[in-house]
Amino acid sequence: MDSASAELPRPPAHGKYDFLTNRPRQRKGAYIKWFCIALVIIIIIALGINAIVLFVAFKKAHVPNFQVKNVQVSKFSVANVLTDQQKVLSTYLDFFFESDNKNPLVGVDFGNMVMDTSWDGVQAHLGETHVQNFVQKSKGVSKLKVSTKNEVELKQNVKPEDMKLKLSLSGDLKFFSGPFKTKHYPFMISCNDISSVSVNAACTSKMYNNGKKPEAPLKPKSQTPSQTPKAMPNDGSPTAEGPTAEGPISEEPAADEPASTPPAKSFPPVKLTVQDKFVIMDNGILQATIAKPGGFVTGIRYNGVDNILDTINPEDDRGYWDVVWAPPGIKGTKGNFQR
Repeated sequence: MDSASAELPRPPAHGKYDFLTNRPRQRKGAYIKWFCIALVIIIIIALGINAIVLFVAFKKAHVPNFQVKNVQVSKFSVANVLTDQQKVLSTYLDFFFESDNKNPLVGVDFGNMVMDTSWDGVQAHLGETHVQNFVQKSKGVSKLKVSTKNEVELKQNVKPEDMKLKLSLSGDLKFFSGPFKTKHYPFMISCNDISSVSVNAACTSKMYNNGKKPEAPLKPKSQTPSQTPKAMPNDGSPTAEGPTAEGPISEEPAADEPASTPPAKSFPPVKLTVQDKFVIMDNGILQATIAKPGGFVTGIRYNGVDNILDTINPEDDRGYWDVVWAPPGIKGTKGNFQR
């Protein structure tokens, strides 16, 4: 009894023992199981990486990635004059966008544009023109032209302070620059880094007098009975004395001429209104709204210094301002600033 028990091998200190074969039990099935689990995990990780790559590529394919070099409004004309108190303006606006690269222009949203003008002392408000979700399907297109037409009924008692240009942009536009023209002066507005990936969005506006001294700035000439809008033709062609005698905007773009800086008095004060997620710039004639998707505004920076707009000399037109955006998850601020 003692000798028989002495012949049996001692079970291992750990693991399982097969008493039928007097050998430690082999665990081949466990190795196969863990190999299959590892293989499944590797396949899942590879599929996840593949899905992320495809998702990013799909999103980038539907988001415009270009820099606009110039925007021009080329045509503006008076179509019909009904009576002294009631008029109709008709405009054909051609927007020319030219990209800095060869990426296609896809899914661009232009938002709203409102233009105003005046002739012979009669202020005229031109209504909204909305171009939204224009899709250029051709690949590799670097130029885009959008044409719109609008007619609006006008009245003579429009106030001078209503004369302004309202501009709203949305989409992944990194740069915007547009020459616009009123009866007295042309304007150039430029906005940098208007996109969801930017940190700061800066907009500047400049008034030009094309090297000439302003003639009684912002004051229309007095009307005589022979200069009333009744004398204007009904076929849409302007007369030599009319406001459109200056020609279409494309014939005299503000961006291409060597314009000297007009006196400081010709620059209206700029009012900036901050509302959590956007900033409105308004100088009485030009208005622009700057916004960033999902971003909050924390302040305004002038010449690189934060929040000193209340101490700026109103006659200083050499400065620039930009918007300070808050990091994600931080609320913005509100306020009015006057320069």
